[in-house]
Amino acid sequence: GDVTIHDGGGIDISSITADSLNLITAGGITDSGAVAITNLAKFNSTGNSIVLGDATTANFGTLDFAGSAVTITEGSHMMITDSEATEALVLTTINNKIEQSGRIDAISTSSLNAGANTITLTQANDFAGAVSLSNTGTNLVQVTDANAIDLGTVNVGGALTVSSSGTITDSGNLTVVGLATLASGGNAITLGDGTTAAFGSIDFSGST
Repeated sequence: GDVTIHDGGGIDISSITADSLNLITAGGITDSGAVAITNLAKFNSTGNSIVLGDATTANFGTLDFAGSAVTITEGSHMMITDSEATEALVLTTINNKIEQSGRIDAISTSSLNAGANTITLTQANDFAGAVSLSNTGTNLVQVTDANAIDLGTVNVGGALTVSSSGTITDSGNLTVVGLATLASGGNAITLGDGTTAAFGSIDFSGST
């Protein structure tokens, strides 16, 4: 069935199976056992950390999170609805794709690892810190930012598409085996200046 929990402190999930989950706490959220939510899983830690699936198994139909530092590892396809992290954001799947149906608001750094699968984050996201991407396969990685975007460490085995409404820069090394397509909405694109940038081929649209 559907589960709603309000906790006045932090909470550790020992194990849960439900159709949907709405978890709101005044402290951190962790798990020490398996988490299996068929449909929407909502985690709101009221400005505290969220760590799920790092040493356990976590599977969600769709995922909605709001916290400070957020680290979530999912054993299946990750579908993100409107979510936010005010500190470092780390999203990992166990060799499955990462997608979204709502925007991500990430105030600090973001790291996304989909194994050999696609990463498709094409909503009007706001990644304020550096965005690191890892995909060991030949599948497409797509990232959109409604503002400027700074790329952190990027290792992509296939093609990469980056779209922004502001500048595109990098603070980490970039390796893209396939085609890198960069569109900055008429703003500056500056890559490989103080870092290493290697592309199979490149297609760009910007100002300078």
